[in-house]
Amino acid sequence: MSGGQKARVALARALYARRDIYLLDDIFSAVDQEVAQHVFHHAVLKALADKMVILVVSDERFLSMCAKVIFLKDGAIYDQGTHKELLDRCDEYALFCANSRMNMQCPNSVENDTFDELLPVVDQPEQVEMLEDGIVEVNEKTCSDKLIPTQDGHLIESEEDLMLAGLSCTVYKSYFVAMGGSFYVALVLLTFVAYVASTTFSTVWLSFWLRKSHPDYIVIIYFLADFLFSGLQLFLQTLQFSDSTGNDSSNRSVFTAEEASYFAGVYGSSVLFIISTTLIKAYIFIKVTLNASTWLHNQMASSVMHSSMKWLDSTPVGRIINRFSKDMDEVDTKIPFNFEAFFQNCLTIIAYFIVISWVFPWFLVASLPLLVVFGLLVACFRSGMRNLKRSENNSRSPLFSFIDSAIAGKTTIHSFDASSRHTDKLKVLLDENNGWMFMFQSAMRWLAVWLDLLVVAVSVIVSLFMIIFTGRIEPAYAGLALTFAIQMSGIFQFAVRMHAELETKMISVERINHYINVISFHPTNVDRDPEWTNSVAKLPKDWPPSGSINFQNSRYVLTVFRLNYRDNKIAALKDISLFIPSKEKIGIVGRTGSGKSTLAAALFRLYPLTSGHIFVDGCDIGHIGLHDLRKNFAIVPQDPVLFSASLRFNLDPAGISSDDALWTVLEHTYLKPLVLTWNAGLDTMLSESGVSLSAGQRQLLCMARALLRDVKIFLLDEATASLDSETCRLIHMCVEKQFQNSTVIIIAHRPSSILSCNTIVFMSNGRVCANVYQLIIAVHDFFTFRLLKLAAKMFYFETMEVAYTSS
Repeated sequence: MSGGQKARVALARALYARRDIYLLDDIFSAVDQEVAQHVFHHAVLKALADKMVILVVSDERFLSMCAKVIFLKDGAIYDQGTHKELLDRCDEYALFCANSRMNMQCPNSVENDTFDELLPVVDQPEQVEMLEDGIVEVNEKTCSDKLIPTQDGHLIESEEDLMLAGLSCTVYKSYFVAMGGSFYVALVLLTFVAYVASTTFSTVWLSFWLRKSHPDYIVIIYFLADFLFSGLQLFLQTLQFSDSTGNDSSNRSVFTAEEASYFAGVYGSSVLFIISTTLIKAYIFIKVTLNASTWLHNQMASSVMHSSMKWLDSTPVGRIINRFSKDMDEVDTKIPFNFEAFFQNCLTIIAYFIVISWVFPWFLVASLPLLVVFGLLVACFRSGMRNLKRSENNSRSPLFSFIDSAIAGKTTIHSFDASSRHTDKLKVLLDENNGWMFMFQSAMRWLAVWLDLLVVAVSVIVSLFMIIFTGRIEPAYAGLALTFAIQMSGIFQFAVRMHAELETKMISVERINHYINVISFHPTNVDRDPEWTNSVAKLPKDWPPSGSINFQNSRYVLTVFRLNYRDNKIAALKDISLFIPSKEKIGIVGRTGSGKSTLAAALFRLYPLTSGHIFVDGCDIGHIGLHDLRKNFAIVPQDPVLFSASLRFNLDPAGISSDDALWTVLEHTYLKPLVLTWNAGLDTMLSESGVSLSAGQRQLLCMARALLRDVKIFLLDEATASLDSETCRLIHMCVEKQFQNSTVIIIAHRPSSILSCNTIVFMSNGRVCANVYQLIIAVHDFFTFRLLKLAAKMFYFETMEVAYTSS
């Protein structure tokens, strides 16, 4: 939606609220004069006839129809009364009205003229026409006043994809690549194997030691106690118990000092090795997982930052926040924990199975049915839990979008007393997200119950083997197998749960990869275009040398120029053919929604061209990297963009200009006296979006930022639409003085904003209807002459008058 359409939607919302008092803050500045007159007469005078209306305006035409006028100056009430009374007694007010009349284009005789009355008639289709490529073309009224949905009913955004298929191996492969590649993955696996092998060896070696030095029943007591308490502490307690029974020579094995030292030395060495492998494993694992999360975050951030405007327009901000918050949190904290727990427990289970099978070889045969049941159980649960997790992740995106929009529009929400309605909507979104989360957690707990039954079955089988093979298996080994079987019950259940959680957490990696690989890039991005190597050699180092712009010159370029905002949506620009000479000051005018700002967006390549070319100094911008393209252009948008940072950063984000250069551009944009009053000067911190500055000061600051870059092509996109006449005059003076050697494109819907231009281009319904020379030839009425006569009288418009005379 254009700025005028947004303003009318906001006004319609206010009218629908049916309040007793209305505050309308400069609602007519974003629309053309015909729409402003229509809105004022039908919305303010008729619909709000019985309401109290406080109207903030800078247009004298509306002041004369107000019951009372309050004239402000320097933040205080300067005078008040009726419009006629203030004109008679207040010189400041009379001067303001005179400036307003001059700014609004013309004297009373042509006060109601609009660009639509001056334009030649352009044939428009009476009905909606569907083109072969799915673009909907409509007539001017439809294009300006309605949002045409696609055939599936969607206007802007599409539903977030819910990928129901299983996780592919490419997801895990991408995470391993983010870790650093196969070498680091193998190194991590090696450290895990070394750690599990050392811990298993120490326990087995301890069973050898106890078998040599202690009676059988103490061995079994130790291994059972080792499961319930801590190994080393109970080992010391066991030795003390052994010493207390040492007087009974029949219960003590023959154990020399050399053997004791040997067993203690090996056991101590294994403990030291465990400590070493633990530290090495922790360092390497943290290092590679940190590399993975950093790489994924940087790649996703790069994809979003380099994405096309089409993707940004169709993607709610909540989805992007969801990726960078919750999904990245899963990658940063949850996935490393799940990976470590799963790998380590899997290796531990394998080691325990080996030991138990070594003690009871028949255990492998008995455990085969349990493995089959385990496989069926996991296959049954994993698909459901994976889809539950995906649904939970997707349900979080609209929640974030709602919170973001509510924060941005909190003033509107409070003013319309809509807090309770938004709170109810927030509760609905929270309930939906919590519902999916509860279902996922319930499924995890149900899986844990079934896994506990399986591991209990394993423990029962080992106990039965101990009873069956009594007398044929040494007690030390039997205790070792029983201990491992009991420990494995918890480890097995935990490992399977970690596997299920890991697979669900890897959905976050899948979603991040989707942003990395699927985001729509400009087809000629410098990092992705294979033709960039050939194009860069043709681009002059000082490009652009002069700043001439050619939108499909009909004499040389046979293809048409067309731009679509979104696939299967309205064609925003159609069949543009326009040549702008270097150092020319050209005005682009038209009604709200006619495609003026879209023309600037095409020049900056914010949207891809459907067909055609744009040449700047003979170079096709479609084959120029975005960085080199945009650094040579400058624009002052209708809504000034300022950052919550210092004034110095707002002027020079790259930090490459000197203080003298900064003060120079501030002086050229008439901001130096204001900045000198600030104690911190250039280091003064500006609040978010520059709310501490007036609208005019913010626009002048954006002008200073553009002036600092010294570019050859400069655009003003309705930058003066919401400003008073004095600030408009300052901006136009700055453009006249400081951009004499640049090509200046001024986009406006008011004639007064472009009267200093050498050439005027009129746009309607996404097409260039006429430039000034075509206009003079095509239209034969006295309004045209008076408009051009006034322009030549007020500014320097001799070229237009000469063209009229010669015609």
